[in-house]
Amino acid sequence: MPDVREGSVIEYKFILESDYISNLYEWHFQEDIPVRYSSYKFLVPEFFIYNHRQLGNVVQLESESEYRDESFIYSYTTSQAFQPSVKKKATLPSRSQYQQMTTTNIKALQNEPLMNNRSILPSRIESQLITVKMPNSAPEQVARTYEQFSNTLLDWGTFGAVLSGGGFAKEKISTMSPQMNSIDKVNELYNWIRSSVTFNNVYGFSSSNSNRKLFREGKGSVADINLTLIAVLRQAGIEANPVILSTRGSGVPHPVYPSYEDFNYVIAGIEVDDKFIMADATSQLPLGAIPSKCMNWKGWLVSDEGEGRWIDLKAGAKESYTVQTDISFDNGEILKTCNVKFGEYALYKEMGKLLKSEEDYRSSIASNFSSDNVEINSESNGLKWKVESSIDMDDEIVYLNPIEYGAITDNPFKRETRFSNVDFNYGISRTIIAKVVVPDGYSAELPEPTAIGLPNRAGRFVYSIQKNGNIVTVLSQYSLKETEFTAGEYPALKQFYQLMVDKNNEPIVIKKL
Repeated sequence: MPDVREGSVIEYKFILESDYISNLYEWHFQEDIPVRYSSYKFLVPEFFIYNHRQLGNVVQLESESEYRDESFIYSYTTSQAFQPSVKKKATLPSRSQYQQMTTTNIKALQNEPLMNNRSILPSRIESQLITVKMPNSAPEQVARTYEQFSNTLLDWGTFGAVLSGGGFAKEKISTMSPQMNSIDKVNELYNWIRSSVTFNNVYGFSSSNSNRKLFREGKGSVADINLTLIAVLRQAGIEANPVILSTRGSGVPHPVYPSYEDFNYVIAGIEVDDKFIMADATSQLPLGAIPSKCMNWKGWLVSDEGEGRWIDLKAGAKESYTVQTDISFDNGEILKTCNVKFGEYALYKEMGKLLKSEEDYRSSIASNFSSDNVEINSESNGLKWKVESSIDMDDEIVYLNPIEYGAITDNPFKRETRFSNVDFNYGISRTIIAKVVVPDGYSAELPEPTAIGLPNRAGRFVYSIQKNGNIVTVLSQYSLKETEFTAGEYPALKQFYQLMVDKNNEPIVIKKL
């Protein structure tokens, strides 16, 4: 194309031929560039019954459909006793379904804050073959159920057979006290496996190096390690089953029709003391916590009875912060002491940073407060730190922000509209308390208290402030129960965040009398 240049329009057509009819070619209406016009047409013979679904971002489609008469010529060979085979041709009529879907002026798919599974977000049509019904034949069900899928996995030597191979752990189990309760047994065996083998960063849900062989070689994939964990727990009399899932960013499994390609990870689902506990022995997380990369919609629990079920991978998971700041004034300086305590996933995240490099972790804290006076306490499976800092104060007026750390002070949601869902890894709980001692000879102008909530009690923010004598106490409390919000719920979430940010950034005005 010797004359092609910027602004040129190139039109092309192509024909895709395939004998793979279980899933028709997936048609995308939305792309990484703006789409002016997109039209999808298909003509399906009456013998094939598909489920057509619009997935991803919802765009307005103009649809038209009708039935059209077609005929197909097919070849067959006769076969009769004592007669030679004869090749023949015949015509097969069909009342075929024609459908066309069209849309115009679709915005480009763009990265957005808290976006998950970008690959499944473009607006598209997916067609799944459900039934084949040929003339003079009984209907053939093509799409499998998840129960059938489970039974197939349990027949695999690299999956189901692994779960009964925990006999190698008998010696270890025999050393455990008979008086040990079930949860302590699970915890000891979980830590035993974690300390005995190393994760090689290979994903998947079928194992080639499990149980005794895994321990002998000392390293393996996520399936090697977690299927071995399940086998060992079963050997100890603990009810445990595999939960297969798709990690964040890898798409989500089809909710009705299973596909091997939809899953790339497996963890353990453990039933103990009437509780359901999820565990990933490739991680350094405590029992009952799984990596945030696994918190992607739901996982499928594969049961020996073939009666699996969906598991909410985010159930009960949240990050929590508690921050206590004491502020006073002395000799022309503002003195601050900030105590921070982390819980649940905030704790796991911070501990990961600390274990990676305490020097770097301490340095990052110090830079946030412009202070080298940092104390870190990570005893008893917890993490706290304290920072003391000081800044010079103006003699006449001070604009004091009492909650500089831990609160939401910047709105990540800038755009007016949004295509993709907002997907938080887990729930949130942040409590920030600040106590300000107003110096003698000064007054304090305080922000107004407020309380706001998201629809359906999905989240809540409370800001309270009160003055008692010369002491001002501020409370900023934010909780988020729901972790996923649709594009339609985005405006309310954006406004909620903006109101919270504005309030958290309001200063206390300290004035000289």
